[in-house]
Amino acid sequence: MGCCGRLQERCRQCAKWTTLHEGEKHHLCRACNTARKHGPTASQSSAPSSSSSPPRPLFEHKSSALHHLSEIEREAIVTMDKLRYTRNEIADTIPCNINSVGQWIRCWQKDHTLNDKDGRGRKREADNTTAAIIETATQQPFTTPKQIISELQLPLSHDTVRRRLDEAGLHGRVARAEYPFSDYDIHRRLSFAEGYASWSEEEWERVIFSDETHIEVWGRSRVWVQRPVGQAFNAKYFANRMPHSERVSLWGSFCARGIGQAEIFVDEFNAHKYVDVLQHNLIQTALHFYPNEHWWFQQDNAPQHTSHLAQRWFHNHGVDMIDFPPYSPDLSPIENLWSILKARIEHRLIRTIDEVERVLKEEWEAIDKDLLIRLAHSMPARCQAVVQNRGHKAPY
Repeated sequence: MGCCGRLQERCRQCAKWTTLHEGEKHHLCRACNTARKHGPTASQSSAPSSSSSPPRPLFEHKSSALHHLSEIEREAIVTMDKLRYTRNEIADTIPCNINSVGQWIRCWQKDHTLNDKDGRGRKREADNTTAAIIETATQQPFTTPKQIISELQLPLSHDTVRRRLDEAGLHGRVARAEYPFSDYDIHRRLSFAEGYASWSEEEWERVIFSDETHIEVWGRSRVWVQRPVGQAFNAKYFANRMPHSERVSLWGSFCARGIGQAEIFVDEFNAHKYVDVLQHNLIQTALHFYPNEHWWFQQDNAPQHTSHLAQRWFHNHGVDMIDFPPYSPDLSPIENLWSILKARIEHRLIRTIDEVERVLKEEWEAIDKDLLIRLAHSMPARCQAVVQNRGHKAPY
């Protein structure tokens, strides 16, 4: 401090030592202050100014409001502030957001520390509580956060328990349904999958797939399960469900070469009716697609299909059958075709039986051949999935 309240200080613009009067806040020498107020002089404008070019960044990263400054970057901010750099200059030199510059300068002036403060908000319960939640959901996958809270008597909310399970990779999902297979059913499914695993796509192109279905789409109740990601078809997380027993209203068939004939029913579907359907539809379909080639026929194990009357008809007409396992819609690609067909019909918002017949015929004839090829070609992958899942349901 000099006499008369004068102060020796470096000019923030040209870095020359200058004398400032007490109360002056611009921290500039007389020439730079004049240039600031009235514009640069001729000598100043002709000479290149070191401040005209942006400062070279001290650290290699992009300036961002979300960038987490390291300890050395925070120290550089405080050091440059003590050297009387402006906050804009500091932000450009670090580089960082100008708000961050002010934050760490204030933090140092107030607390003389550059460490992060402890997080705010309510503290998490002890880790042993989280471990108990995860252990309960692991041992009892068919549970819910509400049931876990009740069983463990936890002073936590549903959302808190849900977050703990999600963080552990146990997400709440609707459990996949699987028929309660017996050991014999599993053996049959494995035998089928392993036996036909060597079939090529070309061989599956010569199979006629058939089935019956309902036109109406029926709903199912949901069963929730806590399971890890990628475990949707792990048998441990399946919900057992008995097969649906309503009467069918449509018989249809397809192969990789196109859709076969279909028939809508208005009367009871029994073995005699099934043989009549085969007589009027299957033979014509086979002759159309395979006039001079060998082909196979696939059906499920419905009582009408396995009756002595139907088996005798297949024998008399020389039909080679695919030995299909019981309760295996995941191995029957026509089930996927039914789902697509039903969705299209439902979208048409039909209201009467006559409309059902008309729309069904239109949608059946409009089925894309490329879709049928993909369905037929999916059989090798279906068989492999059943083998990998040890006979349990495959993701089809």
